[in-house]
Amino acid sequence: MMSDLEFKKQVYDSYMHSAIRYCYQCSRCDDNCPVHAVTAAYSPRQLILTSLLGVNIISAENRLAIYGCTVCDTCDEVCPNKIPLTHIFSVLKNLAAAKNIAPDSFKGQGKAVHDNGTAIPISPPIARRRAAMGLPEKYELPVSEVQAVMKATGFVDKLAKLSIEAKKKEEA
Repeated sequence: MMSDLEFKKQVYDSYMHSAIRYCYQCSRCDDNCPVHAVTAAYSPRQLILTSLLGVNIISAENRLAIYGCTVCDTCDEVCPNKIPLTHIFSVLKNLAAAKNIAPDSFKGQGKAVHDNGTAIPISPPIARRRAAMGLPEKYELPVSEVQAVMKATGFVDKLAKLSIEAKKKEEA
């Protein structure tokens, strides 16, 4: 395990550089994480530890470790030092995305949001629940607005790069 000082600096500079130093590895994040409960391959505690040590885990082999966080914020709530863990995990995801590393499911979901304005289409069960709550069965999604935001933030370009990388892997 070799320390990557540039990686460590990127993590520390993500606005909470002073807060992350106060992680004393109590393991409450792991103990309460719903993803960690399903698979030990994802460990919030391990991500924080490796980040503190400057170990750069940004690689295709570590996709689950990087993208496993569902941003449920449970770890943020149980952390005794109030470290914004989900923010750190977002930083790691952004660093991975900058290197065109993302799970295939994220690419498909991103394309669905771009094309439809939502990742999950309104299915009959969703329509029934909406009706039971007094909501209209169908509603207009501002797809063009979603697409404009995705373009302005560079997500459309990133999605295109990820798709090209996926095709290269298929051809190899």
